[in-house]
This record gives sequence, C-alpha cells and structure tokens, in this order.
Amino acid sequence: MPMSFGGISKSKVATVIVAADGTGDATDIQAGINLLPAIGGAVYIKEGTYTITETIDINKDKVTLRGAGYSTKIITAADIVMISSSKDYLILDGFFLEGAGAGNTDNVGIKLTSSQTVSLYNIWIWLCGSFGVETVTLTSNHRYWKVEIANCKDSGFKLDLPSNCVLESCYSGWNTGDGIEAGNSDGFLNVSNCFIEQNSGNGITNDVINLSIYKGNKLYSNDGHGIYINNSDYVTVNSNVCESNGDYGIEINDAGSNSCLVTSNQLHQNTTGGLDDNGTGTVTDNNPVT
Repeated sequence: MPMSFGGISKSKVATVIVAADGTGDATDIQAGINLLPAIGGAVYIKEGTYTITETIDINKDKVTLRGAGYSTKIITAADIVMISSSKDYLILDGFFLEGAGAGNTDNVGIKLTSSQTVSLYNIWIWLCGSFGVETVTLTSNHRYWKVEIANCKDSGFKLDLPSNCVLESCYSGWNTGDGIEAGNSDGFLNVSNCFIEQNSGNGITNDVINLSIYKGNKLYSNDGHGIYINNSDYVTVNSNVCESNGDYGIEINDAGSNSCLVTSNQLHQNTTGGLDDNGTGTVTDNNPVT
C-alpha cells in the first residue's frame, strides 16, 4: 500500500519528501536532509530501495527521519557508517538498513556521537560489517523500541557511556559479538522485554554501568553468558529467562560489583550453570535452575 503522510501540511512544519521514483522533493536521502532549515524538521522516505555509497549525515538538531517501514530499504556495499549524527532531539523511524557484510569493519548501521534525546523506532538492521547501532562518548535520554539487529559482524548494540537510556522490545541475534554490549557509564540503562539470541559473545554485557535494570528479557543460546555484569553497582536483574547459553545464565564477575539485586529469573540448561555470583552484597531470591 502506498505510504501516507497523514495530511501533514508543508506550510505548518518543515517537511521534505524523499522518493526513489521521483515523486517527492528529492530522490536522495542526504539531499532531503540538506533541504531542511537549520531548525530541523521532518524527512519522509517513501517506499523504495536507496543505495548509498557515502554516510547519511543528520547534520541538524530536531530532525525526524521516517520511512514507510520494511519497504523503505537503505543498502550499501561500501565500508561506511550508514547513518551518523552528533545532533540532538532526533527521531529515526520505520526503515530497513542492509550493510556491506564481512570484511567491512567500519560499516556501522547507525552511529550516534554525543547525541542527546534520540528515539529509534521500528528499524531493522542486518549484515553490517561492524555494529548495528553504536553510541560514542556520552549519550543520554535515548529510547530504542522495536529495533531489530541481526547478522552483524560485531555486537548488535554497542553502547558506550549510555545514560538514562531505554531499550524496549528490541531484538539482537546471530551477531558475531554480544547482543548488547554496554559500558563506561554512571548508569540508568534499562533493557526490558528484549529477545537476545544466538550471538557469539554474551547476550548482554554490563561493564562498569551502575544502576542498570534488566527485566523480562529472553537470553537464548548465546555462546557466552546470558547476562554478564562486571564492576557495576546496584544492578537489578529481574524476571529474565536465560536458557541454553554457553556459559552461565547470569554471571556477576567480580567483587567490584556491589549490592546487585538478582530475583525471579528462570535459569534453564545453561552449559556452565545458572548463577555465578562473585559480587559483594548481592541479594538473590527465587532464581530456579534446571
């Protein structure tokens, strides 16, 4: 079905339509972003396949980049970051990214550097030569909802210095690194209701992030641990299912992890064991192991 833009008037908001078939304001996504004024606006990408050889740079604050869902496909065979930004108040919604695959170690799906207040919704990313989503330097107030990453040649989500970030109902599977690799932050990373499977590393790595919450996730058949916590305080791990992982279902790696709360997790058929607690002052309750 053709894409509808909900009757948005270009006289009321800064709006650009990108269409591969020539029926919009531009045929190229970067050209569409460049048409926006300095105060930002919305770029709507109609159905179609958009092949890129250079990074799409979101070079203004307050930009919405919105596609028509899976039928808006952005692909590359180049060793590039596909979408990049260091700007704030961004919304990326409703498109599919296909990367360049193995041997392209700079090929990242979406890379955000010091960006504040960013939302990623309904995005599919696969076959990147490196990470699916990467954050660099301090990034805060991010929300990722229904972002699906698969078959990337490093971790699906690589989150460096996340603060006040939420991942909800996301998928990360069949990646060469971790499903979610997060570290180096004062905290407040919340991951809930995500399905993390068949990754070559851990399902989730929480390395030096305090006050994180992992709740209601399914960690299945990852080669490493289901959930790995290192040198992190006050981490809550609640109501997760860790099944058939290659090491422990939940690993609290060191005494530098203080006062973590691990409750009501189902730990089934993990190769090394259910819960390995090397932390200090960990509170555990009702974590059945089968």
